[in-house]
Amino acid sequence: MKRLNGRSAIVTGAARGIGRGIVERFLAEGASVLMVDILSDELEKTARELGASDSNLQSLAVDLTAVDAPTKIRETAEKAFGRIDILVNNAGIGITGKIGDFTDAQWDKVLGVNVTAPFRIAREIVPKMADQGFGRVVNITSFAATAGQREDTAYAVSKAGLEALTRSIAVDYGRAGITCNAIAPGVIVTPLSEAVLGDLDPRLPIVQVVIGNRPAPFNGAPSDIAAAAAFLASDDARYVTGHVIPVDGGAGTVRYVPDPDGVSMKRFVEEDLRSIGSRG
Repeated sequence: MKRLNGRSAIVTGAARGIGRGIVERFLAEGASVLMVDILSDELEKTARELGASDSNLQSLAVDLTAVDAPTKIRETAEKAFGRIDILVNNAGIGITGKIGDFTDAQWDKVLGVNVTAPFRIAREIVPKMADQGFGRVVNITSFAATAGQREDTAYAVSKAGLEALTRSIAVDYGRAGITCNAIAPGVIVTPLSEAVLGDLDPRLPIVQVVIGNRPAPFNGAPSDIAAAAAFLASDDARYVTGHVIPVDGGAGTVRYVPDPDGVSMKRFVEEDLRSIGSRG
């Protein structure tokens, strides 16, 4: 389908992983896209692979925490496409560590990229959307915003803040024709997730907890997040705003507990019932 025909979009963190997946899906849906990333070499490579010579695909290498970054992003998109219809705040970083070991510089860096930059970019672009009477904002958060994980404080706090920003934009600008939603990915195979979870070796305790108890028997892919982003950016989601949409294989709401080898849950239940009956 071409649900985004005639629309123009900005996607941050677009050089790889989830961001690249969103760019590919938006292009397939008919949108024009400005890819934004600090990784200039990877951004150039991705732009070349996706067809940077096309007028509907542009790229901008910029540090999102720079003071002039929001203005550069807006001006580049407006020059290329004339207007901005969709903003996807996807760029993010993670630094692990207990709060007692965390430095101010590490804290500021994580929050600067993950929540302050999306705020400043939205502040630059959302009022322009309001003037034109249409806009879609999609923020990429994480299941970590609501599910505490060891030594993940700064990342979790930043993503929780981004979810709060999502609701604030939705309520402040909804009457101006703008929707704002967030997507909370679970384990998606990207360079960032691999940096945190390694090679996803099932023997690792963190992998057993994060992946082993999830109903879906496979890890997510950037295309899974891209599909949700395309929906939220389209007219199909015109009545959806202020929400956080989990795309996590069920990890955030339910727990699949595998049966140990040779032992079944049914056997335990039957034995428990017999024990209760014998006690009266």
